[in-house]
Amino acid sequence: MPHPRHFICLTLAALLLAHVLPISIRAADEPAAGPPVPVAPPDEAAQANATKLVHELFGNQIDAAKTPFAKDELAKKLLQQGIESKADPAGQFVLLKMARDYAIGVGDVVVALQSVDETARAFQIDGPALRQETLSALAKIATSPQQSRALAEAAWSALDDAISANDFDVAKLLAAQGLAAAKRARDADVLRQWTTRTKEIDDIAAAYDGVRAATAKLRQKPLDPDANFTVGRYTVFVKGDWDTGLPMIALGKQSPLVALAIDEMSPPADPETQLKLADSWWDLADTTADQNEKDRLQGRALYWYGQAMPNLAGLPRAKVEKRLQEITAAAFKHVQAAMRGNRLVFSPTVGANRGAPFIDRPDEGGLLVGFEIGIGGNGNGNGNDGGQYIRAIRPIFVTSRGETQGLLHGNSRNDVVTIRAREGYAVGGLTLKLGNRIEGLSVTFMQIQGAGLNPRNAYASDWYGSHTNPISTRLGGSGSPIVGIVGKADNNSLQEIALLQTR
Repeated sequence: MPHPRHFICLTLAALLLAHVLPISIRAADEPAAGPPVPVAPPDEAAQANATKLVHELFGNQIDAAKTPFAKDELAKKLLQQGIESKADPAGQFVLLKMARDYAIGVGDVVVALQSVDETARAFQIDGPALRQETLSALAKIATSPQQSRALAEAAWSALDDAISANDFDVAKLLAAQGLAAAKRARDADVLRQWTTRTKEIDDIAAAYDGVRAATAKLRQKPLDPDANFTVGRYTVFVKGDWDTGLPMIALGKQSPLVALAIDEMSPPADPETQLKLADSWWDLADTTADQNEKDRLQGRALYWYGQAMPNLAGLPRAKVEKRLQEITAAAFKHVQAAMRGNRLVFSPTVGANRGAPFIDRPDEGGLLVGFEIGIGGNGNGNGNDGGQYIRAIRPIFVTSRGETQGLLHGNSRNDVVTIRAREGYAVGGLTLKLGNRIEGLSVTFMQIQGAGLNPRNAYASDWYGSHTNPISTRLGGSGSPIVGIVGKADNNSLQEIALLQTR
C-alpha cells in the first residue's frame, strides 16, 4: 500500500498544475478568505467615459480646488469615492488615478500611495513599478526634511512588494530613491537604516541570480524536483516566505528538509503533533552552520511552539518556554545594546499636536508585544461605529525578566480591550485612522527572528475604534524591534503617537 506521503505529493502536484499555489499554511485563527481577484484595467474608451462622468459629478469641486489644501481635500474625496466604487471598475480606476495625481501635485505621500495600493489591489497592474513611478514624481516636489522622511518610509514599504515579486530592477530603483530621500531628510538614523537596506537588496538580488535558471526551468517543467527545491529554499531562507516556499520544497528529493515540508502540507491541529513538528524544525536548525538558515529554521520551530503552547503543561511547557527565551535572547541583546549606545529612532509622529507629551519604554529595554486600548464613543469597541475613537493606550512589553506594562495614556474608563502578540511575536507596526485625534488602529505583529522581526511572517489584529475613514497611515513595518511609544494624550483621548525603534 502506498505511503500517505505519496498521496500528499500527488495532490500537491495536481494543485501546482492547476496553478493554485501558494498553498495556505497559516494558523487556524487567521482569516481564511483571500483578497478580491484583480481585474484587467478598463480600456481607453471606458476610461474616457468614466473621466467625463467624474468631471460632471465633481466639476464644481475640481474648479474650486485652487489652493494646495483644497487640492489635497479633493484628492481624499476622490480616493474615498474610488474605494467605494468597486461595482464600477472603470469609474474606480479613473477616480483612483485622479486621486493619485492630485495627491502627487501637493506632495501628499500617504494619499498618493494609498491610491496606488487600492489600484494594485483591484486591477492587474504592475504595482511595484507604479509605486516607484509615484515616489519618483513625489520626490521632485519634496521640499522639506519632513516630506523626504515620509518618502523614505514609503519607499521602504514599496521595496518589500518589489522583492516579493522578484522585481529587482524596480527594487534597486526604490532603494536608490529611499537612500536619496534619507539623505535629504537630514536624519542620521534614517540614513543608516537605508544604507544597510540598500546592501541587503544587493545581497538578495545576487541570491536570486543563483536561482534564475531553476525559475526558468519551472516554467517548462513545473514539477521538476531539483528546480522546486532550489527555488523553494531561496523563497524560504532568503525571502522568508514560507507559504510559497514550503510546498515547492515538498516536491524536492528526499531529505530532512523535504520530509518536514511534506509534514506541513497537512498542518497538525493537536498540541502533541504540533510540539513534535516544532522539535523537528529545532533539531534541523542545530545541523546548520549558516546563521541565517539557523534563524529561519528556529523561527519555523517557534511558530509551531506558539501554536502548541496554550495547550501544554508541566515539563513540555517548560521546555517550550526555555526555547522561546533562547530565540528571543538575541533580540533582547540587540535592544539593550541599542539603548546603551543610544541607537534609537522615532517613527513619524501622527495625530493632533495637543495634549500632554509622554514617552513610555522599559528602563532595562524590552520588546513591545501589545496594548491595552480604551475605546471611546458609541458602539461595542470592535470598530463598527464611525463615532468611536481611541480614548487611551497602555503598552505591554516583554523584557528579559518577563512581561511588564507601561503607563496609561489618556482615559480608558470602562471599555478596554487587550491586543497581545502570540508567543514568539512582537509589535512590528501600526495602521491608524486619523481625524481630530487617533480614531482607530490595527496592530501588525511580526515574528521575532534573530536580532529583529520578520516582516514576511506577520499578521494583523482586528480594527479597534473607528475604521470608516478611507485614509490609512502606517507606522513601522521595517522589522526593526519596537521598544517604546511616544505621543500626546489628554483626559479624553489619545491625540498623537509615534513608535520608538532600534536601528
